[in-house]
Amino acid sequence: ILEKQCRSINLPFFHFLETGYPLVILKSAVSLDGSTATDSFDSKWISCEKSRKQVHRLRGIYDAVIVGRNTVEKDDPLLTVRSRRGRNPVRIILDEELSLNPKKNVFSGTSETIIITSSRVSEISETKYTTKGIRIIKVNESNGELNLRQALAELGKYGIRSVMAESGALLSNYLLKNRIADRIILFLAPKLIGSSKKLFTGSGIGKISEGIMLEDISIKRYCDDIMIEGELRYSI
Repeated sequence: ILEKQCRSINLPFFHFLETGYPLVILKSAVSLDGSTATDSFDSKWISCEKSRKQVHRLRGIYDAVIVGRNTVEKDDPLLTVRSRRGRNPVRIILDEELSLNPKKNVFSGTSETIIITSSRVSEISETKYTTKGIRIIKVNESNGELNLRQALAELGKYGIRSVMAESGALLSNYLLKNRIADRIILFLAPKLIGSSKKLFTGSGIGKISEGIMLEDISIKRYCDDIMIEGELRYSI
C-alpha cells in the first residue's frame, strides 16, 4: 500500500539497505547554458538568495555534504546550516594530495569533517589534520581520480546514509560519468555565462536515447531560479 510514497519518506535507509552505499544527491547551480562557474572559477552567486536558503534547508536534511578541494580553495565555505534551524551535516572534502590549508573554514567549528584522500599519502601528512580531530579516509586511485565508490562504502560504515554533493564542474562530471549520483537537485538561474566549466562534459554518449534521464521530477521556483529535482536513470 502506497509503496512509492512510503519509500520516499525514508529513501536513504532503503537505498543503503539494498545497495550498501549511501544515497548520493548531486546538487548544483547552473546558468541557462549549463555553466557552474566562470573560467576564472567565480561562482558567487549563480543562484539567488532564496535558492541559497533552500540549500541550507537541504544541508539540514542529509547526513553529509561533499565538495572537492577546488571549491574549498576558491570559495572557502563553512558547509554548515545557516539562515534557518537544522542540524549541521558531516563535511566531506576530496583532497587527493592532502594539501589544503587546515585553517580553512571547513575545518573550523564543532561540525565533524572528513577528508577523503589517496592511499599513497604519507601518515606524516595526516598529522596536521588529525590533531584537529579531522578524520582521514584513504582510498585507491584510478586514472588519477579518487575511487569514490570505495569512499562511499567507508562512509556507510560510519552510519552515513545520505550524501549531498555540492558540485562544481569536476565533481559533477565525475559523479555522472561514473554513475555514482542517484538523484539530482539543479538550480537553474536565468543567466548566460558561456564558460568551459559545465555540469556534465565528456560523457561519450553517442545517441540522445542513451542520455541520462530524470524520473519522478519535481519543479519549484525560488525568485527567478527554477529548481529541478529527480531520480537519475542511466542507460544500460
